[in-house]
Amino acid sequence: MVLDTDYERETVKWYQFLWVSICSLLLSLLMGWLIWLMVSRPLRQMNKVITRFTLNLSDQSEPNIRLAEFQSVFRNFEQMRDRTVELVAEIKYEEKRRGQLEVEKLLVQINPHFIHNTLNTIQWLARMHGQSDIAKLVTIFTRVLHYNLGKKA
Repeated sequence: MVLDTDYERETVKWYQFLWVSICSLLLSLLMGWLIWLMVSRPLRQMNKVITRFTLNLSDQSEPNIRLAEFQSVFRNFEQMRDRTVELVAEIKYEEKRRGQLEVEKLLVQINPHFIHNTLNTIQWLARMHGQSDIAKLVTIFTRVLHYNLGKKA
């Protein structure tokens, strides 16, 4: 009979161990699931904000994140988002300004050529009408223009 009681005691211990193991496993799974929810929900919210930002640079939505660690990451993202918007605006302004400068540059290049062509026309008209003094004066003025433009006369 001693064996039966020892056997029964041992069986009870194994059942207790099995019960504690199952409860521990279930508690561990529950805690793991809760931690996963705590981490995955803010990550999904931040992912939505980032996706909306990539589609629309002016999007300023903010997720409702309660964990300080994720709040810190999101603040860093907000700073990056604001800086990106500033840089895009700056690039647009610089491109527009560069286009304006190119137009101004072309206008500056056109004006001396226009003056040079006009002087050549005056010079040839003066020669055609026998006005050699005017032709010489225009020739000298044309050479001065060439010199000022950095060309050889």
